[in-house]
Amino acid sequence: MVPRGIRDFVGRHSELTALRALAQRTAEETAPGKRGTRGAAPPVVVFGAPGSGKTTLAVRLAEEFATSFPGGRFLLDLRGLEEQPLSADDAVLRLLGAWDVEVAEQNAEERLELYQATAAGVGAILILDNAASEAQVRPLLPREGRVLVVVTSRRTLAGLEGVHRVEVGPMTEQESTSMLRAIVSDGRVDAEPAAARSVTELCGHLPLALRVAANWAATRTNWSLRRLADRLADEDHRLDVLSAGDLRVNSAFSLSYTRLAPGAARMFRLLSLVPGGDFSLPLAAVLADASLPDAEGLLEELLEAGLLMTAPRGRYRFHDLLRLYARSRHRMEESEQESAEFASRLRAWLLETAVVAGRWYEPDHGAPPPDPSPPVALDSREQALHWLKAESDNWLSAFRQAAEIGEHARVTEVAEAVHWTSQSWVPAGHWVEMYERAAQAGASLGDASLEATHRGYLAWAYWACERRHGEAVTAATRALDLARVRGDVVQQAWAHSCLGWLHNAVGEVSPAADHVLRSMELFARADDVIGYLQASNAAVLTLDGDGRAAAAIQTYQGVMDALADPANRDRVPRTARRMR
Repeated sequence: MVPRGIRDFVGRHSELTALRALAQRTAEETAPGKRGTRGAAPPVVVFGAPGSGKTTLAVRLAEEFATSFPGGRFLLDLRGLEEQPLSADDAVLRLLGAWDVEVAEQNAEERLELYQATAAGVGAILILDNAASEAQVRPLLPREGRVLVVVTSRRTLAGLEGVHRVEVGPMTEQESTSMLRAIVSDGRVDAEPAAARSVTELCGHLPLALRVAANWAATRTNWSLRRLADRLADEDHRLDVLSAGDLRVNSAFSLSYTRLAPGAARMFRLLSLVPGGDFSLPLAAVLADASLPDAEGLLEELLEAGLLMTAPRGRYRFHDLLRLYARSRHRMEESEQESAEFASRLRAWLLETAVVAGRWYEPDHGAPPPDPSPPVALDSREQALHWLKAESDNWLSAFRQAAEIGEHARVTEVAEAVHWTSQSWVPAGHWVEMYERAAQAGASLGDASLEATHRGYLAWAYWACERRHGEAVTAATRALDLARVRGDVVQQAWAHSCLGWLHNAVGEVSPAADHVLRSMELFARADDVIGYLQASNAAVLTLDGDGRAAAAIQTYQGVMDALADPANRDRVPRTARRMR
């Protein structure tokens, strides 16, 4: 029989709404005396990650619709996570026994027919809990009659035909808080709203984790919720904290993990090294050193096992607690040296790909050299920028790691390559950090020109992204000083150009004009036509704003002459011509 449901059930409004509608339709269409087909109602598959509350939800539905199905409520544990799941024949025998049907000396096929005949006349709710596979469930689905079948599984059971599916994911913030309040009923949740929010977030809004944490708090009345939140904040021990009596989050995850094939288990562990919140198929393939089709197969196995979730735009992500569990398994099963090698391979690929993608926007580079089998397609500027944005959490984390371990040359290379995309991606929020790190890397390399370059980019980021004008002027002035010491004419020109832009931005037009004109002179001396054109464009606007219309027109004519000069035909790429 269906066990008693939990008394402090809260939330799951959208999931219950869908299930109620299906149950109501089944009850109405199969009611006694109802004319029409005798075909069975479509089963419902409730699927989701370990600890998401699938069985609890199914039991809740059965309780609510008890009077609509007078034949009773039944739950059969199919033991899908055990070494030997319940066979279909054993399941048939148990259900026939629950329905008081006497089984004579019959073979398995005859017993199955008897089961189907009995199910056709039983107006009941049947929960097939913890299903292992489609093959286990399929024989147990009634062909006709009034049985509402609800199958729960960590797998999607995608091979079952004609079923309704309801996915059970993390709870909402409001539902999580309500659950915490229902279990910790002494007022602490309302007295410590910030701590309560921290507890729910650190539990990843996973019902099993929330129940364990709430039980901890409920049985330790002298604990504040802040104390519990502080214990949960330690990522290395969070899963250990989330255990109370026979409820252990770790155990729920282990049941699914130990059922994985070796390749999928290895992929699960390696994905804990992904630094960002989600990731793409190519990233997973690089990390596991697998082909794209093989990597996709492994990811699908993890999805099917409820150990991975999908994210928008065809990406994948971990539940926060599953990420911690994967990390713990990785530490147990891979050595520190292996872990460092995997992380290094991923970091190298992320940064190399960021350089290739960024250089699509650099006039002297553009399209990358042909690659017969690239992990990710970067065949256009649009694809390049899309990759940089989609994988920004991951390649920026790799960039930070490179800076922290002293890979200074790589840091400056990445920062130089992607700066050409900055005008298309100003609100990204990472430019100041990137160029602070790149400028420091240039200083660590003892390369004044390199440091000057990134101080100039940093000046742009300070003003364009965060409106920190004083710091922007200081950075540009420092870039000019470094370039002068090194005798780098080009970087002096860029620094003057930046200072002109900064002065003009706050209405200081005359000094702005002086800087951009000096920038033009220096670019011309260095025979840098791209820089000269950019400085000239700025000079046209600045001179006009300073009331020097004739000089502005003369400068504009100089731009047109430079573009028309046959000597510059191959020196000014089409991308640069479009930008001017």
